[in-house]
Amino acid sequence: MSGARPHLVAQGWLATAASAFGRQHGAEAGRLERLLNYMCLSQLYLKANFRLDQPLTFDDLKSDPAGHWGVCPPTNHMLTAISPLLGVTTEAGSRVRVLHGAGHAGPSLRAWSYLSGELGLLHARYSPGKEGYQRLITEFPGKLSGEITPLLPGVDYMGGQIGGALAFAQGVVLGAADLVIPLIGDGECETGETSSAWLTGWRQIAGKVAGIVLPVVLLNGLRMGSRSVLGRLSAQAVHGYFTGLGCTPLTADGSCVVATRQALLTAIRLLAQPGMDRPPVVLLTMPKGATCPDAVGGRPLAGTPAVHKAPLKVLAGDDALVRELDAWLRSYDPAALLDERLCPLPQVARVPAGRGMAGQAAPRVPVAGAAVRPVPAGMSPTVPEASPGAFAVSGGASPPPAGTHGFRRAMLDYLERRARDGGLRVFSPDEFSSNLGEPEPGGALGAALIEVLNEQVCHGWLDGYAATGGRGVFVGYEGFACLTAAHMVQYAKKLRLLAQAGRVPPRSLNYLLSSTCWENSYSHQDPSVISLLLSQDSDLIGVFTPATVGQCLATLDRCLDDFGHLNVIVFSKRGAPPLSPLPPAQEREPWSAWPGSAGAADSVVTIVAIGNVMLPEAQAAALLLRSSQPRVRTRLLSVNELAVLATRPGGTAFWRQFDESAAVIFVTSTHVAPIERFAGTALAGKRFSVVGYRDQGEVLSGSALLRACRCDADSIARLSLEMIAGCA
Repeated sequence: MSGARPHLVAQGWLATAASAFGRQHGAEAGRLERLLNYMCLSQLYLKANFRLDQPLTFDDLKSDPAGHWGVCPPTNHMLTAISPLLGVTTEAGSRVRVLHGAGHAGPSLRAWSYLSGELGLLHARYSPGKEGYQRLITEFPGKLSGEITPLLPGVDYMGGQIGGALAFAQGVVLGAADLVIPLIGDGECETGETSSAWLTGWRQIAGKVAGIVLPVVLLNGLRMGSRSVLGRLSAQAVHGYFTGLGCTPLTADGSCVVATRQALLTAIRLLAQPGMDRPPVVLLTMPKGATCPDAVGGRPLAGTPAVHKAPLKVLAGDDALVRELDAWLRSYDPAALLDERLCPLPQVARVPAGRGMAGQAAPRVPVAGAAVRPVPAGMSPTVPEASPGAFAVSGGASPPPAGTHGFRRAMLDYLERRARDGGLRVFSPDEFSSNLGEPEPGGALGAALIEVLNEQVCHGWLDGYAATGGRGVFVGYEGFACLTAAHMVQYAKKLRLLAQAGRVPPRSLNYLLSSTCWENSYSHQDPSVISLLLSQDSDLIGVFTPATVGQCLATLDRCLDDFGHLNVIVFSKRGAPPLSPLPPAQEREPWSAWPGSAGAADSVVTIVAIGNVMLPEAQAAALLLRSSQPRVRTRLLSVNELAVLATRPGGTAFWRQFDESAAVIFVTSTHVAPIERFAGTALAGKRFSVVGYRDQGEVLSGSALLRACRCDADSIARLSLEMIAGCA
């Protein structure tokens, strides 16, 4: 399916949709929409009297209503409109995937997946029937959460930080020949990520996609706390805005499911045209919280921010307010929708299974704490490794010039082969050539490379592509990876919830940060993303600092074949080659003892290098100590996988190396604080010191920055002597 042409996918859906829409009566669909709205409101308020067979009393109500209401009616309308297509597969094998950008529509998706039976398959306590229905209502929000998360079936996009749904959808169609429909809210349209995805998605991924994206904007006029920017514009101005983005806007007002389906058919018809260059977007101009009363308790409700969450909060002792809520709930006529067993009546349209995305049926391959896989045959880098005598060990001489060319050539060759053999996609915020060099003209890597000057969109594309089972890597700057830090944390949360729900994890998300703070200008110096990821203390996050080119390639190779992790590799493109080679067997290990080091029992000082910038400095410091202080015994280690620094299982073996060390010095390319935290826990009572990146507040060259941070060979050697003297 990956080679399908998008317009052919749309042509298949045009006939399928016309047939499917024609089989469902509009009245049945209208009742389904009412039932969904009723179930959403019930989750917020009811704990008994679920069909309103008796007048509502305070005893029937939850004491502290929680959750969101406003986005549920527009979401329910669109799900009802799309419902005949869900669970359908075209002759070409394409299906519909719905993505919820509005994470607040949790009550809607809970109700939908309950009615389809999929919620009960994932969580047996919510199986269809009277007891399952009662639990769905009374246990809201509960452990399933009141928002849209992977604990609900079919959810592979997890928002949290709004704005990523459109980019994620564009990433999905890079790997799947499907019709993907993201539901995007007013507030999301105000985010930079969504704005950039409108601008770039149709152009940067054109010719690379297998499927089609049909965005639906839930244009309700409000964001969370006030009117949205789009809500302040006239209908003509909104139409002009989307036209200016290069789209063809199609409007539906939400008053009739059949009319909305007609807008969807028109959109698919446009997508089915070969050479279509103005993709459609459906604008659902339906008020937020539609179907609610104009006012409750004398307070305006419809069209105000009050509909965002549960609109009525204080009900105790207010009989008039309870009666108004009773009237609101009865406006949906629940007795005409549910029978005495709380099952939908036959005249209500059925909810099909198969809504949204399904997890990939792939095995879980551990990353964190596991040995690195070897570089495939024929992939070994041809980078000359310097010998210990490659530079004079006197006067604190600097390491030899950086091995930029060797690293770039080896990495380009590796990525070219993976792109040719394994469906690799590479995403980069505009400066791939600065990070790794120019791909070979006409090669597979050039075709696999997608660039846009927006880190968040690149992350979204990679996330969506990985959700289809595609292998991908984000190549960028360490200093700007913080722009996607919140997305990384959200991704790790998604992985935890997928595991909690017993669902198969997606392909791992992989970052290669080859332009680090140590070779960049002051504005580009920021390793904070590593500090943030280490602070998560998660075995689903792998942070790697390879010491050699071979180790970097082996680590990336393993990460690309991995499932269910966030992997971040930091390797300076200009880092100097090590002063002595690392045995190939050790290049596959999470940490390494370097040749020439004293054994653990003999060491007086142990130097631990973290990152390929720091290893040559640490090696030079060890040589300085051996030449100037022959009786000082040193041991040199490097850390490839920072998970070994944690004290949880998998990290303890590393710390046992320091039982006999009189002093331990960590030389890290990261911030100092996270390494100090790990070492302080594991080496309690021992002497250790950590040197690493500290913002100097001034513009410095790379070598000057090393000296200012006490990470150069001279400073490391002096610190070693000071610590040894203190131990005497």
